[in-house]
Amino acid sequence: MILYAPDYKALMLILDKIVAEGKPYKYIAVDTLTKLEDLCVAEAEKLYMKTPMGKEWYVKDEHGVVKKTCGKAKYGNILFLPNGSGYQYLRQAFKKVILKLESCADNIIYIAHVKETNILKDGVEFTSNDINLVGKNKQAISADAHAIGYMTRIANKNYLCFQPSDDVLAGCKIDRLEGRNILISEYDEQGKLVSHWNEVYI
Repeated sequence: MILYAPDYKALMLILDKIVAEGKPYKYIAVDTLTKLEDLCVAEAEKLYMKTPMGKEWYVKDEHGVVKKTCGKAKYGNILFLPNGSGYQYLRQAFKKVILKLESCADNIIYIAHVKETNILKDGVEFTSNDINLVGKNKQAISADAHAIGYMTRIANKNYLCFQPSDDVLAGCKIDRLEGRNILISEYDEQGKLVSHWNEVYI
């Protein structure tokens, strides 16, 4: 089953429905974490508008047109507020939806794009592939994850690597997965995709 959530409100309604139905799913996959964070921006702006500083964020004139003097017209996005002050509201919105997601099933699979990050180690600067999320959201989701695998494709086979290295963010708190490179899916001779999640979930 695949459900598309066009915005934050729609996603929360889906999650509320899952809980109301007694949490019937053993596994839920979220594709992608980057898109999920994007959905949280509008909710972050709503949270900001509830504060004394945010009362002038989104204001319309008597004709229903957004005033050019309001914060939304001036900055366009809460993340562009001076001194990075908008990021705390993004973190709040992101944390809220993550907590709701993780109340819906015992096993949550987050799919994330990667971004190149420059890292300085022992006086040497190198590039690493990291989860494409804003700083503290990335730290929080990584710290709480039981396993982080990097997926790569070789020919018609997809592999999940739980081997940490300097150039790829990966790792595992589960002994039987730590350091392994697992064939997670492949196409058979008939072109049908066959998955091997039983290697991850026993």
